[in-house]
Amino acid sequence: MKLILRNLSQLIIALLGVFVISSCENKEMHTDLNVDIIPQPKSITIGEGYFEIDENTRILIDVDNKSVTDVANYFVKQLNMVSGYSLEVLPIEGSKMENSIKFLNFDTDSIQSKEAYSLNSNSESVIIQGAANGLFYGV
Repeated sequence: MKLILRNLSQLIIALLGVFVISSCENKEMHTDLNVDIIPQPKSITIGEGYFEIDENTRILIDVDNKSVTDVANYFVKQLNMVSGYSLEVLPIEGSKMENSIKFLNFDTDSIQSKEAYSLNSNSESVIIQGAANGLFYGV
């Protein structure tokens, strides 16, 4: 009987040890800042609110740049296909800024990677800025 109690005590101590060790393990924290974006952004700031695309959303470009226009047209084509909308790419000059998605060109000499992009959004608009490759990844 003493042997059974001693083995039972050792088993309980071993289980408590495993419990204590496993509870101290460094586990990855899952927060609202984890986003499923590939490739992972260099930095991200999560704000409040959201931008909703509707049939009146304007897709705007800031320059007469074929690469920027091509990326914006690709985005519009894909968006129209899944939404059923008939959105089109417009020049930014003279357009209303609210309810818009803007494609802005980075000066390629001022960035380290031609794949870099910046994406900012609020309830009024989305701004995607980068060189052609960066704009594509921003989409």
